Amino acid sequence: MKTLESHVLREQACVVRRGAGGKGLRTQYLACGLPDFVLGFTGPKSEAEEIKRQLSTYLREELKLTLSPEKTLITHARNEAAKFLGYEITTLQADTKQSITTGGVKRRSINGKTGLRFPRTMLLEKCNRYQKREKPCHRTELLNESDFTIIASYQLEYRGIVNYYRLAYNLHTLLRLKWIMETSLTKTLAAKHQISVKAVYRKYYAKLPIEGKIYKGLQAVVTREGKKPLVAT
Repeated sequence: MKTLESHVLREQACVVRRGAGGKGLRTQYLACGLPDFVLGFTGPKSEAEEIKRQLSTYLREELKLTLSPEKTLITHARNEAAKFLGYEITTLQADTKQSITTGGVKRRSINGKTGLRFPRTMLLEKCNRYQKREKPCHRTELLNESDFTIIASYQLEYRGIVNYYRLAYNLHTLLRLKWIMETSLTKTLAAKHQISVKAVYRKYYAKLPIEGKIYKGLQAVVTREGKKPLVAT
């Protein structure tokens, strides 16, 4: 059986397979996001605890580093979720998700696979930034900014969140955040110009062609002499 130390020394390794006492292969996955890392392991809890012990010893004796007791957890991904870099890592289980094989047989397609999930607590935290008393509100700190800057600020914030969590299988839950941010945006522009939210939609309404499809949205354009206009959508 290979030792844990030999795995750690493989700087380029992302997937590790090792013998398991004649019981076949144990699959392990190592992902690093310094100073955090997560190790995925298929096997009994006793062996996971032994891996944790060896890892702690190696880091302490070879690298003079210590594992945080509060963060170094053993999590059963079927029943719980491991938290890593803002994601929740779980084992998927849904008997209703089925695919048809080339032989015409229905087969459960996602059971046992690893999934990255956008945490509900993170969704509530992001939404609360644009709410007051659980309702979307305007952002006072942006009232003195230009229309272009206001729309661009919301655009960049939402795009950054979506791009970071685009690996999540429940990315669709961000639709609520999108609605809250859009409502907050229109209320901010309405407060700035002392007009109604309906008037904001009439003033900034635009049809946006994206990959051959037309979407409705809000847009601010800043014309510049001799240069392309600045556009925020």
